[in-house]
Amino acid sequence: MVCPVISPGETLLSAGTSNMANSRFVRKQTDWFVDPFDGTVHNTAPMLLFGPADDYVLSARVKVGFKAKWDAGALVVWADDHHWAKLSFELSPAGQPTMVTVVTRGLSDDCNSIPISGNTVHLQIAKSGSAYVFYSSSDGKNWQVLRVFNMGERLKPRVGFESQSPAGEGGEVVFSGIHYSPQKITNIYKSEVF
Repeated sequence: MVCPVISPGETLLSAGTSNMANSRFVRKQTDWFVDPFDGTVHNTAPMLLFGPADDYVLSARVKVGFKAKWDAGALVVWADDHHWAKLSFELSPAGQPTMVTVVTRGLSDDCNSIPISGNTVHLQIAKSGSAYVFYSSSDGKNWQVLRVFNMGERLKPRVGFESQSPAGEGGEVVFSGIHYSPQKITNIYKSEVF
């Protein structure tokens, strides 16, 4: 795994564009998933997390060097091994880049959403009150809602980035154009939330 170099005194993310542009993560046979069939916990994928404001919007462009099924780059909301969610740009078993959302409250609820052409997409998480909204976009301007959910009032999840290669030998995931804003969105269905 290659992590970004953060100089002493720098914050990982602050309001506006971060210093993490073009960060790369590479790791083989890694995943975050709690199997709904048998409860097996897979918790080996590298994550880079930070403590966000109570309400926020986090977006990034992700480019994945797809090689094997389930290779992915994701934005994550993470409290612990059994309470987390990821907005994942993932290679399906059929070889199709796909938007996938996983919400884990005990066991993982995995949902394949829409196919994507190419190996690059924009991802966005918005937190408003106790609700989270997952979005994707081909251009970083016109956002499509993929999932709305609640993690529970008592949890204070961190948020950030994850890369995985559960069935493969690893690959490259590049997060760029990262933007974090500690603000509450007013309408989750607006095409532009900033």
